[in-house]
Amino acid sequence: MSGLVTIVPRTLVVGIGASGGAERTEVLRLLTDTLQGAGLARSAVARLATVAGKADHPAVRWAADRLTGVPVDEHPAEVLADVPVPNPSTTVNTAVGTASVAEAAALASAPGGRLVVTKRKSAQATVAIARAAVRGRLVLLDLDACPPAPRVRAELRRASAVVGAPAAIDAVAGALRPGTRRIAVTDGGPQPPLDAFGGAFDRIGAAVTLASHGHTVALVTFGDDPVATVPPGPYELRRVHHHRP
Repeated sequence: MSGLVTIVPRTLVVGIGASGGAERTEVLRLLTDTLQGAGLARSAVARLATVAGKADHPAVRWAADRLTGVPVDEHPAEVLADVPVPNPSTTVNTAVGTASVAEAAALASAPGGRLVVTKRKSAQATVAIARAAVRGRLVLLDLDACPPAPRVRAELRRASAVVGAPAAIDAVAGALRPGTRRIAVTDGGPQPPLDAFGGAFDRIGAAVTLASHGHTVALVTFGDDPVATVPPGPYELRRVHHHRP
């Protein structure tokens, strides 16, 4: 079924602790093995999280890049010290000022969420995985033919998925992050994309479904007015206009 749209909610936060000597391959292997062992998809990872000062650690940065450039959150040690965790460490507390990095950072970046994988360790690194409470974001980007303005480009960079007619997707392609899903839908076309149950998606249906599963979605239009037909749901709904001066 070539038109199948597979939806993987990006709700996972991976907390990472890495010592100064941690190698890129060690951290990525630990992260990958932990996801696989728990039956979790790499594409479900929304962000990484760690203690302040570690976001630019080469191994952490490389792991983020290998996960299609997901953002890396940093949390001060004193903030992490206040996060209840199942596996605190006095050794870690002495070294960095908090009894947990991986578990606490994952939870700190997943408000309202919970740990789905507790701390896993290698020689120089730790990881833990939290699942955030699902709340997506659906932004309606109403464009004309000119290049996207800074505000529109910022929304496009933030999106984990972009939905629109093929011409609209092509118009904004240069503003997207690597790994952003591009779902081009021709409403009423002869072979519309299908959901997992074999039902046809239109553009609004595709965008709403993705946002309902926790994605940050940009629905790009050229002067169409879909806002009245977008139903309320478990997502934030915003609209951004961009017209030629």
